[in-house]
Amino acid sequence: MKAQHEMPTPAEVDAVRQAYPGNKSSQIRALGEQGFARARIADALGVRYQFVRNVLEAGRAQPPYGVSEQGPPADALAPPQSLDRVFQFTVEPGGKITLPDHLLALFKVREGRVLAGELKGEALELYGPLEGVRRVQATIKPWQEGEPMWSEELIAERRAEAARE
Repeated sequence: MKAQHEMPTPAEVDAVRQAYPGNKSSQIRALGEQGFARARIADALGVRYQFVRNVLEAGRAQPPYGVSEQGPPADALAPPQSLDRVFQFTVEPGGKITLPDHLLALFKVREGRVLAGELKGEALELYGPLEGVRRVQATIKPWQEGEPMWSEELIAERRAEAARE
């Protein structure tokens, strides 16, 4: 454990940068695990103190990005079919994810509206309101001639209830 007042050496900072290239949050976590003070980490990496604090507070029980005991799932190693269809989002406090404007336009939704989604394994597939309606409609068996209508059954149930009261 380092003393809180010690500054990470350039060699320590370089080692962390090489271990987690392009990922400041993982670099912050790695230096934090070595015992450096938040202010010293911020100075060494050239970031704001508040950013360092937020990363260390949010990631207390999480390993650095990309590190797990099991490793990534096999299908995660497959390259995406098209990079213009792959997106990365930051999870904000409260579990919120902000979609870019071009995706909101694609889904034909605006702020405050509802998107539907479906969990497929470890993937979340989002779809707009029209596709949501189509998917629900596809799960409902269409009415066939000769079958009772749901509306008629509902009315009959309500009338029976009223007669009992």
